[in-house]
Amino acid sequence: LEALFLTSREGELTVKAAYNSSGSCETEQIVSSEVNASGKFVFPGRREIHVIDIDYEQYA
Repeated sequence: LEALFLTSREGELTVKAAYNSSGSCETEQIVSSEVNASGKFVFPGRREIHVIDIDYEQYA
């Protein structure tokens, strides 16, 4: 994995991953939907991400 980009908008979390595959750059993008629990996002294939806390003053 070379890079991972996360963007959040209106209850959706988009994950874009870039990686080197046999000498060429490949990217993959998946979009989740937020479920009833705050900060819990579900992706296709029964994958989940939980966002616990974000401090934009210390980490950007």
